[in-house]
Amino acid sequence: MFSVVILAAGVGKRFHSKIPKVFHLICGRPMVSYIVDAVKELNPHRVVMVVQKGKRPDIDGVEFAIQKAPRGTGDALLSAEAPVGGEQNILVLPGDVPLITSSTLLSLGKAHRKKSCTILTILLENPASYGRIVKDGDKVVKIVEERDATLKEKEIKEVNTGIYMFETSAVFESLKDLNPDNAQGEYYLTDVIGNMRSKGYKIGTFIVENRSEVIGVNDRSTLSYVNGIMQKRIIKRHQLKGVTISPPVAIDYDVKIGNDTIIYPFTAIYGKTTIGEACTIGPNVVIDNSNIPPGTVIKPFTEVRE
Repeated sequence: MFSVVILAAGVGKRFHSKIPKVFHLICGRPMVSYIVDAVKELNPHRVVMVVQKGKRPDIDGVEFAIQKAPRGTGDALLSAEAPVGGEQNILVLPGDVPLITSSTLLSLGKAHRKKSCTILTILLENPASYGRIVKDGDKVVKIVEERDATLKEKEIKEVNTGIYMFETSAVFESLKDLNPDNAQGEYYLTDVIGNMRSKGYKIGTFIVENRSEVIGVNDRSTLSYVNGIMQKRIIKRHQLKGVTISPPVAIDYDVKIGNDTIIYPFTAIYGKTTIGEACTIGPNVVIDNSNIPPGTVIKPFTEVRE
C-alpha cells in the first residue's frame, strides 16, 4: 500500500501573483488538479497535499497538511508525516507538473520494487538548471544542483524531475537527520538522497521518455506553453470520440461534447459546458458554462452564457 504527497506550498515568486502558483488555471482547472487526477488512477491509500496556511484548493478526495513556514521541499514533506508516516511507500510530486501521466507514475512504482528510493529522471542534451544525478556505476550517489556542480558533473545528462517514490520510514528518518547548510535555513528534498545512501539504503532511477510530462511550470510563459500542450490533448480526446474540431479553438478540460458535433475555428468553450450530439458550432463563438441541446446550430459571432 502507498500514499501520495503533493508539494503545493511554494509561493512561485516568478508568477508575481497573490495566488499560489499551483492554483493558476490550465484549460479551466488549477494545474495541481491534473496531478491529483493522475495519481488517483493508481488507487493510492490517500492523497495528501501540502499547502500554505489558508491556501486550500477546492479539490475533492484530497487531504491537506500545512507547511507553517517556507523552509524548503524537505520540510514540506515532513509536514505530511502525520497522515502518511505509517505507509510502506509514498509517491512524492511537486504541484507544478500538470502533464505527468498515470502510466509513467505506474512505471515508476514498478521500478521501485526492492528499493528505498526511486527517482524519476530524464535525459537532456542541455540540462540547463536541472539537478544532475551523480552515479557511481549504476548506483546513485547524490543529486547535485547546477550552481553547486563541478564542470564534470555539469556534463551529466540524467537529471532530476522532482518526482520520487520513497520507502516511507527511510525518507522520514533521513529527513530528520538533515542540517540546512544554506542562508535560508531550508531543507531540500534533494539532499536526502545522499543521506539515504550514506545509511546504506538502495536508490535507483527510472527514466521517463516524454520530456513534456515533467515540465515544471515556474512562470507565466511556461504556463502558456503547458496550456497549449494540454489543449492539444483535450482536442485529441474529443476527436477520438467522434467530434470534428477545426483548430484554433479553446476547449476547457471539463467540457463535454456529443459525437457528430462540428466545432469550427476561433471557437472558445469554457467551464462545465455540455454540448449534445450533432451540433454545429461557429466559427467565432464563445460558450461559457452552458447546456447546448442536441442538433443545435450556433451561428458565427455568437456568445452563449448561463
